[in-house]
Amino acid sequence: MYPNKLQLPFPQNIGARFILATNVLDADKLSNEDVLPKYKAQQSTERGFRFLKDPLFFTSTVFLNSRKRVAALAMVMGLCLLVYSLVRGHYANL
Repeated sequence: MYPNKLQLPFPQNIGARFILATNVLDADKLSNEDVLPKYKAQQSTERGFRFLKDPLFFTSTVFLNSRKRVAALAMVMGLCLLVYSLVRGHYANL
């Protein structure tokens, strides 16, 4: 494998920029400075839902014979994720 001689090294001192948008337009409810911390706080929730959507985790639904049981299992898993997040948040603030 030969390195690309035309490729420039990535500058380490340049900060990345991205755009965050919200549908909350009232600055009293959500200021511009509060948008980024709120966005970053969603990451743990997103990881939890990624776990719930993982095909290896969801293989137990193969043994469920009705749509009601699949929906019930999804509800139980969602409640487990909620309880896990609440407990984790409680212990993080100690």
